[in-house]
Amino acid sequence: MSCFPSRDPMKPSLKTVTLRNLINFLLLLTAVILVVLGVRFRQISVQIMEDKALAIAEVVKGGLTAHMKGGIMDKRDYFLNEINSLRLVRNVKIIRSKEVNAQFGEGHDLEDHMDDITRQVFEGKKPLYVINDLRLHPNMRAVVPFIASSKGGLNCLHCHKVKEGTVLGALSLEMDLTGYRNITLALLLVVGGIAVIFIALIISNNIRTIQHYVQAPLEELIKKGEEAYYKSMPIDISRFECIEFENVAKEFNMFADDVLEHQHVIEEKSKKLEELTSEIEDAHRETIYT
Repeated sequence: MSCFPSRDPMKPSLKTVTLRNLINFLLLLTAVILVVLGVRFRQISVQIMEDKALAIAEVVKGGLTAHMKGGIMDKRDYFLNEINSLRLVRNVKIIRSKEVNAQFGEGHDLEDHMDDITRQVFEGKKPLYVINDLRLHPNMRAVVPFIASSKGGLNCLHCHKVKEGTVLGALSLEMDLTGYRNITLALLLVVGGIAVIFIALIISNNIRTIQHYVQAPLEELIKKGEEAYYKSMPIDISRFECIEFENVAKEFNMFADDVLEHQHVIEEKSKKLEELTSEIEDAHRETIYT
């Protein structure tokens, strides 16, 4: 009967454990990369849309100022409708301050009333962006304030009888984020597909590596170890490519030599014991005969 224990079929092999841990790690790494890329591209898309909203606000501000100086403010709806027809832009509205209404009267159809969001913009004097990306067609509402200033090329105080820094109004518009979300999803799919291909290549390479450098040498070591033990044949260490298995084979040869040396000693002692037993039996027989 072999002194080497048989393999428990219920326990996983070294290759199974290694590949399972490797797959879990690679899947976790891929998920983290996709989440980071998704968040980053969302931030980039939002930043692009915010910059675009600010640029449109500057255009509207300059256009309204030109209408005012040209005395054609009654035709400003046509200008706002043209802005409203821009790609990815809709629901362009102008919210006028009470100071402007007091000086020039109530606004037109495209000049909306103040709500909670525009009220925050009037109080904070900073742009506010509200993103709704959990819809089928995600969008971003941007509200950009128009602040009276005597600096620069557009001297607001020349026409408006307000103090420096007064919020004259705000531009409210909605921008469609569907295109940017689709681009982000497509990019994530491409990255995910590339990651799956690399995972498959890594797993295939690791299977071959484990099979060639670990599993096969280990099985060879076990087989040769049994031969070394039962047939007194030392293991040929040149058969192993890895230094670790070569060292194990050397240690096994040294162990086998020690075992064989002690076995020889035991055999000699057993032989002497048999001779002594035989002498005792002969002496016993002679005694009985005498």
